[in-house]
Amino acid sequence: MLSALPQGYPLMIPPYWDDAKPVDMLAAAAENGVEGVVAKRLNSPYVSGRSSAWIKSPVRRSCELVIVGWWPPTGPTRSGRVGSLLLAGRREDGQLVLVGQVGSGFSDTERRRLYSLLDGLAQEAPPVPDAPAIGGVTWVRPRYVGEVAFRSTTAPEDCGMPPGKDCARSGLPMSACPTNCNRESATTR
Repeated sequence: MLSALPQGYPLMIPPYWDDAKPVDMLAAAAENGVEGVVAKRLNSPYVSGRSSAWIKSPVRRSCELVIVGWWPPTGPTRSGRVGSLLLAGRREDGQLVLVGQVGSGFSDTERRRLYSLLDGLAQEAPPVPDAPAIGGVTWVRPRYVGEVAFRSTTAPEDCGMPPGKDCARSGLPMSACPTNCNRESATTR
């Protein structure tokens, strides 16, 4: 295969490790800011397309973020349910700042449970200082947090206009809002 390449063709072969633990490789990938790792069976040749012998494992981070609002779901017969959540983190000074929204991965039962938890916390004003006007959101008192898994985040200055959908739900345990809830507490999963 290599002999078919033109003379002087730039070819880079990335480093590889055959004695490292997958969890250590993912931690190294996260530490170096790369997307993830590719693992393969040692005796597997390269083939184009998908293969069970080659597995891509993306770096996923998670953190607990404060629930500050929600949107209803789209579609018919969706009353009494949450469609997606608006999330905030805390700056070092303790002030809330919008960081994004999450709406994927909720079962219908979970959407109804979230509605019953958040509907009684509705308030007119946003709990986040200097929040932009965001259409259709129901603001809530910041009483709960949710654990959110994500691959990447948007720049802080982009976080409130309207929030980007760069988060994916992961379990969403509800608890009292911690005072140290911030985006920088992300950990590799």
